[in-house]
Amino acid sequence: MIFIFVTQRPEDIIDNEYGRGIADNAGTKILLQNTEQASQKIAKAMSLSSQEADMLKTFSRGEALFLTKDYRLRMQITPSREELKIFSTTPMENI
Repeated sequence: MIFIFVTQRPEDIIDNEYGRGIADNAGTKILLQNTEQASQKIAKAMSLSSQEADMLKTFSRGEALFLTKDYRLRMQITPSREELKIFSTTPMENI
């Protein structure tokens, strides 16, 4: 079974027992740039190193931290034009 959960509010997961259960059992997590306060909460909940927590605060658009059981990778996500058209939350990109 594949289940994808996406939120722009980390506290939706971290501060909720059901959301936390989903996050704790997720095989893969992709973390994008967040505010300093949210990054601290995420770092504590996901057992991130101080370097990884700092990354979340300073990531540029498209940068992410990719977490699995065995790997922790910094990555660059470059969407295609079609993906931008479908998924972008920036109105000018949908043109």
